[in-house]
Amino acid sequence: MYAMRSFMYPRFLAMIMMVAEQGGRLQIGPLQAARIGHTIVSSLLPSATYRLTWKLYGCDDVANMAAILVALSDHLTILGTHTLINSFLSPFFFLGIAGIISLKKNTPERHLGSIKLHTDSHKELGSVSNFPKLVWGVVLGLVCYIRVDACLFFGVIVMSTTLPLQSNLTTLLGRFAWSGMGMLVGFTLGALDDYLCYGYWFISPIQWAKFNLFNDYTTLIFGEEDAMFYVRHLFIDSAFLSLVTASSVMMLTSLTVLPTCARGWSRLSAFFSRGKSHLHVEVIPGPDHRNNAKTQTAAPVLSGMSLRLLTALALLFSFYVAKGHKEVRFLHNWIVLFFVFCSGCLVSSLKSVLRNRTARRYLLYYLVGVLATTTCVTFPSLEDGSVKSWAFGNHGDSGEVNRALSFIGRQRDTTGVFLDYPVYMTGGHSVLRRDVPIIGKVQHEYREWSQKERTRLPSTLTLAGRAEVSVASFSKVAFLASEKNWLLLIRRLIDRPVYNYAVVPEGKTFLRTGFSMVKRFESVVVLRRNDSAEENAALQTLRRKIPIGPNASVLEGEARTLLTLGNVDMAVERLHAALDMEPTRTSAQWLLQSVFKAEKRKQPTESSKFKDQTPRVAD
Repeated sequence: MYAMRSFMYPRFLAMIMMVAEQGGRLQIGPLQAARIGHTIVSSLLPSATYRLTWKLYGCDDVANMAAILVALSDHLTILGTHTLINSFLSPFFFLGIAGIISLKKNTPERHLGSIKLHTDSHKELGSVSNFPKLVWGVVLGLVCYIRVDACLFFGVIVMSTTLPLQSNLTTLLGRFAWSGMGMLVGFTLGALDDYLCYGYWFISPIQWAKFNLFNDYTTLIFGEEDAMFYVRHLFIDSAFLSLVTASSVMMLTSLTVLPTCARGWSRLSAFFSRGKSHLHVEVIPGPDHRNNAKTQTAAPVLSGMSLRLLTALALLFSFYVAKGHKEVRFLHNWIVLFFVFCSGCLVSSLKSVLRNRTARRYLLYYLVGVLATTTCVTFPSLEDGSVKSWAFGNHGDSGEVNRALSFIGRQRDTTGVFLDYPVYMTGGHSVLRRDVPIIGKVQHEYREWSQKERTRLPSTLTLAGRAEVSVASFSKVAFLASEKNWLLLIRRLIDRPVYNYAVVPEGKTFLRTGFSMVKRFESVVVLRRNDSAEENAALQTLRRKIPIGPNASVLEGEARTLLTLGNVDMAVERLHAALDMEPTRTSAQWLLQSVFKAEKRKQPTESSKFKDQTPRVAD
């Protein structure tokens, strides 16, 4: 698959890197500059949450509480400081929704407990003129184009919070006419960017949908998690989210149970009083007493807006639980909505239970203090290793690997790096900052990216005039070996002395001769190749003892991958080696024969180098 992402977000990161490169005195690397720029944008999320919450509830208390919860959340803080498209687009997404919706002021949702907002009934809360709706529609269109699953969040949120307030479909369409036109403009701009980058219109959302929805390659490639994955990672492993959830449930329970208990105790006391008294006195309630009885009627446990948000949260959560592959970052916007819902529950419950405004204020201060303390105490740290539990795929040592790459990049004799870690979990060349070849891991394979396999392209984002960039891609490699064929990788490193640095896990079996440790970063070790003639001779002796593969099955699997990557010569070499080990292996024979036929069709008039290499037929 290809072209599954729009180039708009990488272009923003490239601009940030370009600015950092021009300010050479700051000594900021490309990866660090990208994360700083990303964090500046994601730090707008509390403000965006405040704006959306105020639009939904029309109450500053609820909006302030939601912004505080978002700012204190460990999940949102960690996701917001990493270059993830989910956290980058989230502020624009919620600001866009707040910019296009407008709720009536005279609806019951303006009441929080017994507190009524004093508004004009003939106006709308946060009414928006047509031009801002058009602009925010363009923003939402771009957000949904760049991240397709944002369309699901947008549809569920807007429908659940707006539909119950509208009288008919015509009115609904009229309210969203300008924002709908803006979204069409945003989609068109995204499609135009795809055409300029890939040569096809609407290619990135189509490819994303094929990969993630129709074919579900994410589950096949990255694995499937159990149904309790999100519950465990969001509510059990996070003390902050658990505390927020427990506080909201307790407040709602008190709002439901306490009035019921009070009425029950009052009736029980009246029953015993009538039983003990011989004198029956009938008290005729006055008008004040009747008014108090009306005001003491129990308020609804959840306001209408909270119920609609709860419905939206349940629908979104059930959709992502149904997906096989799960990651916490997929629920980034869901977590924000959950905090908005909890804020509405907390504030409305307090205003219904506590009539004293000062008591409510100090109780909220106390709750915010407890939440802030919880975040400070439980926030992941590098010192105690707690940050590793937040790493994707149990790659908790990616920070140490980046430090090792930065160390190697500062050495003057660096000519090549072997990385015994997944390259997509590290900063790669953006941390290394040296134009040298790299051998690294992709899933369960080791791949080599040398200068020869790179693509030279003109740089469009530079202030230094005409320049070229060297682009390495996952599919264009000079060498490939699977994890099961570890010895072939060792043979490659011996044959290529250009790889004079290696980054390996501490304790893993590696070359005992030819390399020596120069630096350790906790569990990550940096090795350097020795220039001793004796050790080089020992390496060559070891190289002659290493076979091309452990068995025919591994070699055939590597050949199939090499053919997919377009490396025909190396694939044929692996197939011949597989047939040498197992001459009767029919699958390898047919695969080799298909390669020969394909090469002959490509060069019908030339004598192919494969012409005399007829595949062997099983007896």
